[in-house]
Amino acid sequence: MTKTEQRRAMLCATAKSFLGEREQQPNRSPLIDRWNREIGAPLGSSYCLTFLQWCVARVDDLAQAAGIATKRSALPRLSGCVQLWERAPEALRQPAPLPGCLVLWQKNGTWMGHAGLVLDVRVDRMTTLEANTSGGTGLERDGDGIYLRDRSVFGSDAFKVLGFLSPWEEE
Repeated sequence: MTKTEQRRAMLCATAKSFLGEREQQPNRSPLIDRWNREIGAPLGSSYCLTFLQWCVARVDDLAQAAGIATKRSALPRLSGCVQLWERAPEALRQPAPLPGCLVLWQKNGTWMGHAGLVLDVRVDRMTTLEANTSGGTGLERDGDGIYLRDRSVFGSDAFKVLGFLSPWEEE
């Protein structure tokens, strides 16, 4: 396993530790507020991406302390999914989903989007861990917590997959 694969596995484990976290009021809880503050997003903002950004930063800390890596993620510290896709370094873009990569969706060609973490891939389906979603079906970008979801790797009519980002380049 490469160092990058090790970090992506650590990211999956870190994110999974928050499964079941729920909002206490719309887009708010002490943890959600912490994630939004660390990225600089206003309290009460959508937190699908700020949660993942927080997890990436924690893995950077753990990987450096364990001597697994010296460089931190080059992902821009943003809370907007479409904005992140547009500003992410080309070297982080992946041609297909991989466990430990971020998946970014865009709603109907607008600036609005959603983010998740790929945990598993099966042909044209993927299991994702997502914050600010629901446990139901369909692509919910404003739910009440952190859930596992089963998604198409292509997205849906309303939510197209922009692409997949590895938080780290291969070392």
